[in-house]
Amino acid sequence: MNPALSRGVVFVIGATSQYDSRNTFLKNVALALRFYVVIVIAPSAHDTFNILRVIRNRYVKQDNVVLPDTVTIAAVDFPVQYFPQRCLPDKAVDLTDLSAAHLAAHHSVPDVKTITADSIQLTDTQYTTVADEDYEAARNVQTRIAELQKLTANHKDDLKVNAAANAGAKSVERLSGVPVSQMGASDIERLKEMNAGLNGHAIGQYATVEAVSRAIRRNHTSCYASNRPFGSFLFVGPSGVSLTELAKLLTQDMLGS
Repeated sequence: MNPALSRGVVFVIGATSQYDSRNTFLKNVALALRFYVVIVIAPSAHDTFNILRVIRNRYVKQDNVVLPDTVTIAAVDFPVQYFPQRCLPDKAVDLTDLSAAHLAAHHSVPDVKTITADSIQLTDTQYTTVADEDYEAARNVQTRIAELQKLTANHKDDLKVNAAANAGAKSVERLSGVPVSQMGASDIERLKEMNAGLNGHAIGQYATVEAVSRAIRRNHTSCYASNRPFGSFLFVGPSGVSLTELAKLLTQDMLGS
């Protein structure tokens, strides 16, 4: 390929991950020199939100699902917190797609054209059965026609399903198993009451609880990058002083399980 590239016989545009580029492409120095490498970085959360606002109209046409801004914001924030191993905007688009598909599957809109065609076919069948004096079959066909007519009686072409604010949280639950939608209080209120909640169960561990709570609150004040974990904690001490219990309580408070 190198001679063809040097003579301008072929014109190549490619895309690959940084890992594959380092371990495969860049090892062939002669080939790598024929390309101008452009580093593409992940968009910010704000840019990802604007991307989702553009593409969410596709879900209205495809799935008859309306995604308000609250769902779009959640589709950006939740993946950043719960799927740090993946990059934006891919993980936000996947979560949006999963939420829309789940809503469409549970709130299906009747296909009027198909149902109308089936009704016409059943009507012809009914005439045939009556002509053959098969009145039992004609009665069954009439029942089926009535059922199809009932499906389309209240149908409107502009019938849409509005996604609830917790649609993104439920999608995160299905992907990760973390009961996000069950965390009733907001982050701010939950963090304010963290000390009291932990101290109510971990008696005598006031200094430890205060240190952990302070570290987590500091993370939420944007002193650290938003794509970082809340913190990694290792409780060290003699056996029997509620180290494991404190770890369980902190997990329950932060993740809900």
